[in-house]
Amino acid sequence: MSGYIKRQDPETYETLRAHGLKLGKYMAILPLDPKLGKMLIMGSFFRCFDPILTIVAGLSVRDLFLLPQEKKDQASIAKSRFSSKDYIDHMALVRAYEGWKEVEREGSAYDYCWRNFLSAQTLQAIHSLRNQFIHILKDAQLRETKSGINNRLIHNQSLVRAIIYSGLFPGIASVLHRETSMSFRTLDYGQLLLYAISIKEIAMLVVAKFNTMVRLQGLKLP
Repeated sequence: MSGYIKRQDPETYETLRAHGLKLGKYMAILPLDPKLGKMLIMGSFFRCFDPILTIVAGLSVRDLFLLPQEKKDQASIAKSRFSSKDYIDHMALVRAYEGWKEVEREGSAYDYCWRNFLSAQTLQAIHSLRNQFIHILKDAQLRETKSGINNRLIHNQSLVRAIIYSGLFPGIASVLHRETSMSFRTLDYGQLLLYAISIKEIAMLVVAKFNTMVRLQGLKLP
């Protein structure tokens, strides 16, 4: 990955070299699970801070997406609308939060949450954690004062996904192809069962996309 950064963003590459990426030192200042702390710091270094910030905050609180027993189908459809074309739960979380921020300025946040089966309390918690993490990273000089610099590469979806995977590793899955079906396997826990509220209708496509990216990067999964 360092070679990619050197070609695409020499300034970030030199910053990484200067710091020596003392990841453990930086992670220690964050009140987070180490994996999430790593993800947040990497998002800052690789200039795609905002979406990673939202994901880390969202993974630190209870689930944003509600699944009432009597309206499971409607809730699943509502969540799928946030998955866009990538079908990744983490990016669905980002889009749900960004949509909430837009309608909050218009005074229609309650209706937005009601229509989309979103927890207003969780959205508020995500917003609060985002601000807290921003202040911590600013104090540690891990975030530029100008938002545009921190988010220069947020439209590089491959980079954003790579940072998500790097932060969650080894809690990621590989796909096992069979003649009539597919199954999923993780490094630590073996065979994987999908959680009911995940975007399971297209989960196989998500893992297939990830495996393609892994192969392109020359990585291997067991």
